[in-house]
Amino acid sequence: MVMCNCRHKVGFMIAEKSMHRPVIGHFARAIGCIPVVRAQDTAKRASGQIRINGTRVEGLGTEFTKSVAEKYKLRIAGLAEEMRVTEVIDDHTAVLKEEPSEASQKSDFSAFDIITYIDQKDSFKKVWEAFQEGTCLGIFPEGGSHDRTDLLPLKAGIALIAFGAVEELGLEIPVVPVGLNYIRRHKFRGRAVIEFGAPITVTPELEEQYKSGELRCIALLDPSSPCSPSAFCAI
Repeated sequence: MVMCNCRHKVGFMIAEKSMHRPVIGHFARAIGCIPVVRAQDTAKRASGQIRINGTRVEGLGTEFTKSVAEKYKLRIAGLAEEMRVTEVIDDHTAVLKEEPSEASQKSDFSAFDIITYIDQKDSFKKVWEAFQEGTCLGIFPEGGSHDRTDLLPLKAGIALIAFGAVEELGLEIPVVPVGLNYIRRHKFRGRAVIEFGAPITVTPELEEQYKSGELRCIALLDPSSPCSPSAFCAI
């Protein structure tokens, strides 16, 4: 609906791994989706088990010096929490950036996943290329699908992309909030209303505030922030 009612060419962002899936990948390429590598897609079950006490990670049968590095993340099997590593001491000991939740701090050793660190500049390479070709980027800043009538907490990705475009390409990217409202959404051929909001232009001045720590990137999309009325955003 957005592509049919927008006057610009819109390429929706999609996980790079989805481009290799049957049907979905062919359809995504046909409509010009833009692939992005996500850190969570690199998650792999590691050898051995770990136990966490505060910010200290104890390994049993692990090889941290070969499989883990600074900025990598660990995740206990069956849990969603991701814990960033700041230091690898030896094959069986590592240090986390901050203390995780009680759910991740089990007294017994548990299987775990390792999530590789992905540099944002590499992750958004295809996005930069699309901007240089004059393509708009379509992204759902909630980071998931649902049928609720209210917004989920917004992800920072759209703001990071906009700030990165200023730094990497020197482009002042306008972020256009787009609202999708369905009437009788569970009925076949139900009507929908699409609203395009006023663009939020990311200027070099805003980018400098972000780099200096004066502006949090998520503030760009925070509905309570004076610089944002965001919902769905298409750049």
